[in-house]
Amino acid sequence: MYLFGIILLIILLIIMLLVSLIPIKIYLNANSTDFPNFNIIFSWFYPFFEGRIYINENSIVTLDIYLFKKLFKSKPLTIKKHSNGNLYDSVKNFKLKSIDFETHYGFSDPSITGFICGIINILPINALKNNILNYPDFTTNTTYFDTTGIIEINMFSLLIQLVKSKFHTSSKNVSYANK
Repeated sequence: MYLFGIILLIILLIIMLLVSLIPIKIYLNANSTDFPNFNIIFSWFYPFFEGRIYINENSIVTLDIYLFKKLFKSKPLTIKKHSNGNLYDSVKNFKLKSIDFETHYGFSDPSITGFICGIINILPINALKNNILNYPDFTTNTTYFDTTGIIEINMFSLLIQLVKSKFHTSSKNVSYANK
């Protein structure tokens, strides 16, 4: 029994070490000519864990989760009408290891192109390694975009942020019954 506890503790420490050292990689590919076929693929310790977000043949956004390259779960994603309000804070506090993006875009209205250009240039504020290639086209008469990218996120900080957001108590939920 004592040996089993030590082995379990060693396995737990190895998993914690892997979680803190190996980042989650998120691959993004979207363009306007093939828009219904956008892809977001995220993986950790590939081929152990991989996920895909895509639009299926029925135009439903779907999440597929793979373990060891075998489909583990497939689920349609839905957008909730209400939010807990701290999603922005959680995303802002992610520890990004690197961002590698390439964007080509243009809109028929140059002011929209300038607005999107400003948003893209704000993205890499808290990443250790940034490589963002931003190619806006202010002179086009048509609307188009083509985006490819890779983002690496520290999984340990991601798990901490998810736990914090799950158990975060809003001031709206606090009862002041004994005033």
